[in-house]
Amino acid sequence: MIPTYNQEQYIEKTIRSALYQDYNNLEIIVSDDCSSDNTENIIKKLVSEFPQIKYFRNFNNIGRVKNYRKLLYEYATGEYVVNLDGDDFFIYKKFISDSVINIKEEEIKGNKIMFLMACKRFFSPEKGFELIHKIDNQELVIPGKEFILGLFSKYYFSHLTTLYNRKEALKIDFYRSNIISSDLECIGRLAIQGDVILTKKIVGQWNGTGNNESKVPDVSKQIVNCKWIESVANELRGKVSLFKYYYWKLKAKIYYSSFIASALFRERKITSKDLIKMSENKMVLPFILFILISPLKKILVK
Repeated sequence: MIPTYNQEQYIEKTIRSALYQDYNNLEIIVSDDCSSDNTENIIKKLVSEFPQIKYFRNFNNIGRVKNYRKLLYEYATGEYVVNLDGDDFFIYKKFISDSVINIKEEEIKGNKIMFLMACKRFFSPEKGFELIHKIDNQELVIPGKEFILGLFSKYYFSHLTTLYNRKEALKIDFYRSNIISSDLECIGRLAIQGDVILTKKIVGQWNGTGNNESKVPDVSKQIVNCKWIESVANELRGKVSLFKYYYWKLKAKIYYSSFIASALFRERKITSKDLIKMSENKMVLPFILFILISPLKKILVK
């Protein structure tokens, strides 16, 4: 699934990277969220060259998360799905074929696989390339709850390199939350339903473009975004010890306080409404702890 909006610089490379996958039974669906640039014409030209591409264009701009949801619920028909944003691309042509084989092999063994998550490389104009992989094993099969508990320290999250079970995703109401980290909220809840496969293979490139919503310097949006933590925690409760449950929630909230702090630094203001939202989302204490811990971490690193 390829959602896109005003990505004329990247969309052709994105679609071609999907076309170059060597998996035979591949469904390539593009949903254009009413782009106002040349994105539509570029896609139509590719469709004329590769008729297997299914192209849909929204009459109005419905937003990133609703566009994701529309792709999954109205257009996708495959057993497995991967979301490839219109400014990212695959760099390993056997990603999907290898992943399907791995999932099937593990299911034969009796594991209930919710998704396979490979690694990505990150590119930004400021820093260049950065390889992202945080597992020691070449491949790891673990209970999804262990994956969640290890987030931000032992394991990683990568949307564009995750092949997930479509039917299982529909069962838990994927893309129900219109927040920045809607993808992490969905994958987090999905993981807890069964087992996951993590692999060290670097299969895609995530581009840190100016349109990347995770970098939005909006304090209010970053505070509301922390709702994903409570959502995943609700699924986790009762499946791990109370200590692990509360420790994970606090760890995740302290980690995501860095995004609030970054937005606050750029906006240089916080309103009374923002403070109320922080209280409602139980982010006041984690944010204070983050502010206190940050200088200590710098001293320890030195």
